[in-house]
Amino acid sequence: MKRRSINKNMGVAFTILFLCVFCTSAVTEIIDEPGSHTITFDANGGTMESRTMESQTMAEGSSADLMANPYIRSGYSFTGWAISENAASAVYADQSSYTMGTADVKLYAVWIWNAPTLSELQKGGYITMIDVHGVMDGSYKQATSTTTGFVHNISAFSLGKFEVTYELWYTVYRWALSNGYAFANAGFEGKGATPGTVPTIAAMHEPVTTVNWRDCIVWCNAYSEMAGKIPVYYSDSAYLFPIRSSVDYSYGSSVNTKSGSADNPYINMSSKGYRLPTEGEWMYAASCKSVYPYDYASGADAPYDATSGIVDIDGDGDVQYSGDVAWYTSNSSVTTRTVGTKAANVWGFCDLSGNVCEWCQDWFGTLPTAAQANYKGASSGLYRILRGGSWLYLSRYLQVGSRNYYDPYYGGSYFGFRVCCGR
Repeated sequence: MKRRSINKNMGVAFTILFLCVFCTSAVTEIIDEPGSHTITFDANGGTMESRTMESQTMAEGSSADLMANPYIRSGYSFTGWAISENAASAVYADQSSYTMGTADVKLYAVWIWNAPTLSELQKGGYITMIDVHGVMDGSYKQATSTTTGFVHNISAFSLGKFEVTYELWYTVYRWALSNGYAFANAGFEGKGATPGTVPTIAAMHEPVTTVNWRDCIVWCNAYSEMAGKIPVYYSDSAYLFPIRSSVDYSYGSSVNTKSGSADNPYINMSSKGYRLPTEGEWMYAASCKSVYPYDYASGADAPYDATSGIVDIDGDGDVQYSGDVAWYTSNSSVTTRTVGTKAANVWGFCDLSGNVCEWCQDWFGTLPTAAQANYKGASSGLYRILRGGSWLYLSRYLQVGSRNYYDPYYGGSYFGFRVCCGR
């Protein structure tokens, strides 16, 4: 009996041992070592020769330094990594410590745009100004048709070779916001969809658009101050207080005719700062002192609608129609284009016809018939002058004599400008 009792106890012991081993195995499965996960890196606009960066594998819960960033992006500085493609700032610095979570993760490179200096922009050529010799001997007749015109004596001035590019706009705009300026519109990169975005390599040399007349004069003041010049547009007749805001809440969608407002500023024409050209200055440069008649596109050797019978009227060695010198509805693919990609006129100006309509300084009004010196437009009005036609317009608006006008508070995707300054 005792022997049987011993066997029974041994059986119980064996059973307990088996259960313990089973339980131990079950526990081992539950608290098994954590798995590994992978970090992949997205260049987010950056490049390198291999165009890839190896992924990084880490055990869950462990920490290690992130791999060094090998990517570069022209015009930008790398600031680190973030978990969102559109993150405004980095979460992880380059080679900083990272603790692995419970799943794979993708990190996106975060770039900050390096705002160029005006000197750097000048080297790129897109802010080039061309000096225009004045005419004071009565030899220039400004005409908008065969039955209109007046003798216009114009002092020497300088005018932008190109329409203001988005790159230049944004560079000055960002400086302006940090120096007490405010804008109703942040500007579009060409016919872009998001205002005020960082310039892109693909479109930064397209003209800025969707800026109204108010925005343009405020931006010109900022550009002047940034460049160390005296501003042109003021809220007072003594020229002590430059206008630094185009935001006019009380007159948002109507014209503020009060003297000194953003719609009706005091204009210091003796300043050599940046400003909009007068309508007369614009037409003088577009026609190259009447080399191009009123019904020609600027730089073309035939009327705006001609398709044959061309003669080299400007003597530059090329014979060109409207499509050779201007972007408009027939050839633009319904969008803005990089400035200067069409032929220049004989004085070197590009896109004075086409691409975007350009704001001029003048109030719209009936042109005079008597001789004028430095005519500055009507003394008052409700609309400001636009010139040159655009990517959206038909060919008839390319004529150097074609006049257009709009509310100074309105900015369309086909409105832009170029800068002028006195000499």
